[in-house]
Amino acid sequence: MKHLKLFETTNEYNTWLNSNDYITPNVIKDNESKSILYQKKISYDHKIEYLESTGTQYIDTEIIPNNTTFSIETCIAITDTGQNSTILGSVDDNNNLSRYYPLGYHKGAYVCNFDGSWNDNYKATTTALNVNSFYDIYTSINNDSATIQCSNVTKTVNHISGTNNKSLYLFCRNGNTPQNFAQCKMKYMKIYQDNKLISYLIPVRKGNIGYIYDRVRNRLFENNGTGQFVLGPDI
Repeated sequence: MKHLKLFETTNEYNTWLNSNDYITPNVIKDNESKSILYQKKISYDHKIEYLESTGTQYIDTEIIPNNTTFSIETCIAITDTGQNSTILGSVDDNNNLSRYYPLGYHKGAYVCNFDGSWNDNYKATTTALNVNSFYDIYTSINNDSATIQCSNVTKTVNHISGTNNKSLYLFCRNGNTPQNFAQCKMKYMKIYQDNKLISYLIPVRKGNIGYIYDRVRNRLFENNGTGQFVLGPDI
């Protein structure tokens, strides 16, 4: 029997397989209908090693964080260490207490918080980061605290809990206008709510235009800002 490559399944089916898995079509079935589950892959030309924002590009992830546990895994390289910027975040109408930053950059370190504080307590690293160097980062936010891991340093801090009803922007923060743009490269980002993977973002290209492809939602996200993303090499 011919083997088919399963690219992605939606969380609707509660079935997750690596995109490199090859399966026969009668193996993966819906638990109730017993029908075959596979999705048509969204069209793009090639995966790339990273996507680089130069400070004017951003992606609306269309993900609104809930008030339980929200976490991300990512691999990021800052290209301008002089910036204070938001890599993933949004700010609600209550600008003082509803700044939701699963990941930002402040005074030479990556940060994670949910009350608008950009103080040193939120730093994830104790030494200056190297420009253009990739770092594996994990962050988690719940009702009471925020945790960030980077460069063998882990910090957990309490925060003032608030509410937020705006979707998260990637490479800047979502306010009344896009704000606090980041200049950085991203290899991937996994987003979890209540420990369930809801988004797996990877950089791809169509021609010489960069996009973000979500392997969970099977969607292609284009640049909502100005200019063009810088493309990493094909992989």
